[in-house]
Amino acid sequence: MLGDVFINYRRQTDSGVAGRAYDNLNRALPDASIFMDVDKLNPGDDFEVALARSLASCKIMLAIVGPQWAALTDEQGQVRLESPDDFVRKEIRTALQAGVRVIPVLVNGASMPKKSALPPDLQDLAKRQAMEVRHERFNDDMAAIASAIAKPAARRPRLWLLHGLVAMIALGIGGTTVALWPRPSPLPSPIEPAAIEAKGCKEGFVWRPAIFGDSVCVSPADYSEVQAQNANARNNRSPTGGPYGDSTCRDGYVWREAFESDLVCVTPFERDKARKQNADNAYNRI
Repeated sequence: MLGDVFINYRRQTDSGVAGRAYDNLNRALPDASIFMDVDKLNPGDDFEVALARSLASCKIMLAIVGPQWAALTDEQGQVRLESPDDFVRKEIRTALQAGVRVIPVLVNGASMPKKSALPPDLQDLAKRQAMEVRHERFNDDMAAIASAIAKPAARRPRLWLLHGLVAMIALGIGGTTVALWPRPSPLPSPIEPAAIEAKGCKEGFVWRPAIFGDSVCVSPADYSEVQAQNANARNNRSPTGGPYGDSTCRDGYVWREAFESDLVCVTPFERDKARKQNADNAYNRI
């Protein structure tokens, strides 16, 4: 099971590419939860506490870096990144301090800022390996990022263990090295996926898993997309509620309506696709 992924971005300049990245990763990594916009809090909420809570389960932060990322100013002409209260700075600082794996993502032709151009609490970011997302190769570049997220970070060698091994060899007791060196733990057994139902569907079609027992016949690709939508449902709801209480969707999202009272929040395109699946069901069944 992948850990959660937090997308950090500058709304004034990079919200568009961040939103595209969010949608892309939700499709590419259905086992991960993708988070954005932690600063949408209820009145009276403590930002630092809410941020720490959101990052507690995150394994990776994608820091979206656009051309104006380090130089953007506020209404008073102050560079936003120089303010300790800047949301972008707070989120990255908290992630670095918490030991979260932070990946700078360069967009729209941006270059990685030099260490000297960053505030002291963000200078460690300059040492992180960056990845690039180009408009003309967006899907390919996002596929590379999804692969990097799915691949565990390289672990640094434990220096005390290496030093101990050298000392043992120097003392002529290398014969005990095998016994003292920690053996790798066996990999956990893979979890068997749930059986895919296809009874009554034409060859090449399976039941759509919008709800348990949903017998609308769709393609395997649509099956996987609906599973991802269900897994990510909570992230697409408004964190502050709204006219429909906890069922209120975030801006830009709507109820899927694959069946009566289906309140899973998806993009309008995905809702229209669910409606078409319902309409095509009669043709996809035996």
